[in-house]
Amino acid sequence: MSTRNFRRSFATNLHKQGYSLAKIARLLGRSSASMTARYVE
Repeated sequence: MSTRNFRRSFATNLHKQGYSLAKIARLLGRSSASMTARYVE
């Protein structure tokens, strides 16, 4: 599994559990939720 696939799976699972994009962004070390939104689309 690549790093990108891991991030996408991790972000998608958190989003399905109800985590906000801002919270997921912080957990992934991203500076903005808009970048994180790409992982959960």
